[in-house]
Amino acid sequence: SFDSRIMGAPGAPFTIGTDGLVQNNFQVRLVNRSQTDQIYSVGFADEEIFAKWSSGDTIQLTPGQSVLLPLDVHFPLHKTIGRGGIDAGLKITDSSQATKTIQVRLTGPR
Repeated sequence: SFDSRIMGAPGAPFTIGTDGLVQNNFQVRLVNRSQTDQIYSVGFADEEIFAKWSSGDTIQLTPGQSVLLPLDVHFPLHKTIGRGGIDAGLKITDSSQATKTIQVRLTGPR
């Protein structure tokens, strides 16, 4: 089991990359509440929205370890055009298949 919390990262609410994708940056607090090492992955149900830990695809935590991790979220411009933002479910899963979904507000150009 684990605890998780997401916060907006300091700086601009969004940027647009050279690839044309909108990027939002967050910070995720993860706490491994299990008795074994766990590997954590992130994703969204919407396949057009993808997330990755800034340091790589997965994060490993030892029992009781707590970390604050930068998370990058990328999505196409059309997701926010006309609205300026959308709500999406960020899914965090550990290696024992425990999963938590956190609702996040993604912002981009209107």
